[in-house]
Amino acid sequence: MCHRRAIALFWSFLLLSFTGCVDGEARDTRQTRQPIIGGQPAGAWEYSATGGLVLGGQIFCTGTLVGPRAVLTAAHCIDPEELDGQVPGFTLLRDEAEITVEDLSGDVYDGQNVFMHPGYNPNAMDTSPGLVSDIGILLLRREVEGVAPELLLTRNEASAALSLGDELTILGYGFTDTALTRAGIKFKATTPLVYIGPFEIQMSEPGDPQPCYGDSGGPVFVTLASGERRIAGVISRGPGEEGGCDDGAIATRADPFKEWVEGASETGSCSSAGHTGPPWSIVLALLLAFVRLRRRR
Repeated sequence: MCHRRAIALFWSFLLLSFTGCVDGEARDTRQTRQPIIGGQPAGAWEYSATGGLVLGGQIFCTGTLVGPRAVLTAAHCIDPEELDGQVPGFTLLRDEAEITVEDLSGDVYDGQNVFMHPGYNPNAMDTSPGLVSDIGILLLRREVEGVAPELLLTRNEASAALSLGDELTILGYGFTDTALTRAGIKFKATTPLVYIGPFEIQMSEPGDPQPCYGDSGGPVFVTLASGERRIAGVISRGPGEEGGCDDGAIATRADPFKEWVEGASETGSCSSAGHTGPPWSIVLALLLAFVRLRRRR
C-alpha cells in the first residue's frame, strides 16, 4: 500500500506541474469586461455577498463571495498578465452613488492570491458560447464577517433550473448606459436565458437588460423551485462583434466547475505570481522516490 500511495502522489504532482495557471501572450480584455444596462441599483442589503474587484482605487470587475475568503469571478478579471502581477482587492460597498477613491478608503479587503481555472483559454474568447473556462477565485487575506456566501448551482439542480426563456438575475458594478458614462454602482436586472450550452450560457436579446463593461465576473442567479437562489453562471463577455453592450452576454456555467471552485476556495491550485505547478526539484525528488520503490520490489 505504501508504494502505491507514493506512485499516486508522484503522478498527482506531475499532473499539477502541467495544469496550473495559464500562461499566454499579453492580451487586451477590455472588450470582455462587462455593467448592467437596463437595470436598477441593488438595495442596501440585497445580494450582500456580491462586490467589486478593486485595483488602483477603482472597481474594474465584479465578484461574489462563495466562502469567507473566496471571491468567485471571471478568470480574465484576475489574470496576472493583464494586471501586471498585481492582486486586486474586494469591496462590498452598496452606496447608490458613484464610488470614488475616497469612498473605497478603508473598505477594501486585500487580495492574497488569484486562482484561474487551469483550462482557462483566453484565445477562445469568441462571440459564441463554447469552452473557455473563464472562471476563477480571488482569495482574500482575511475573512469577510457578517456576510453569508452564495451557493453554486449543482449539476442535479441545473437540469431542472435552467430552461430557455427562464428569467435570470444579473449583478455588476459596470456601466449602466450604452453611452458608458456611469459605473461603479452595484446594479441588478432580470433578463431571459436564450441559450444553454454544456459549459456556457447566453442571456439577453438586443433590447433586454444585460451586462456591460465592468460587470465581468458578476453572478448570474437562478431561483430554484424551493425559492432558494443559486449562482448559475459567471459573466464572461459579450457575443457582439463590435464589443458593445447591446447584444446580450455569455456566462460561464457554475455547475461544471463547482468542484474546482470549492477546491480553489479552500486551498487554491496555483499562486498569484503565475506559478504553473510544483517546483521541478519536488517533481525530481518524487521521481527518484518512485524509482527506489520500484527497485525495492
